[in-house]
Amino acid sequence: MRSDQSLWRTTAQEVGALSRNVRQGLSELSTAQRGLGADSIPVTGFSIGAAQRSTYTSWKRYVGLVSRECEELTGKLENAGNGHYANEQDTRRAFVTQQSASAQHGN
Repeated sequence: MRSDQSLWRTTAQEVGALSRNVRQGLSELSTAQRGLGADSIPVTGFSIGAAQRSTYTSWKRYVGLVSRECEELTGKLENAGNGHYANEQDTRRAFVTQQSASAQHGN
């Protein structure tokens, strides 16, 4: 079975893009949150303000976790692609070396 390093690289790039998009969404969520004045007592003094703040806090945590998972997966995909590529190259060299040794000995 042959591994394609470009496939691993492309997949890592796509997951990296997802991470960036998630972080951008979090940034936009934070910006919208500031517009509501969630840290002010008048907003949090109402039940709707408290519910909105709780929802924001929950989503901020969740989106942060998703972004970190994407970043970790990106690194693992890159490493897997590099590892498969290196392994294929080592395997190929081993067989080339073996073929060369056989040819030199007249086999």
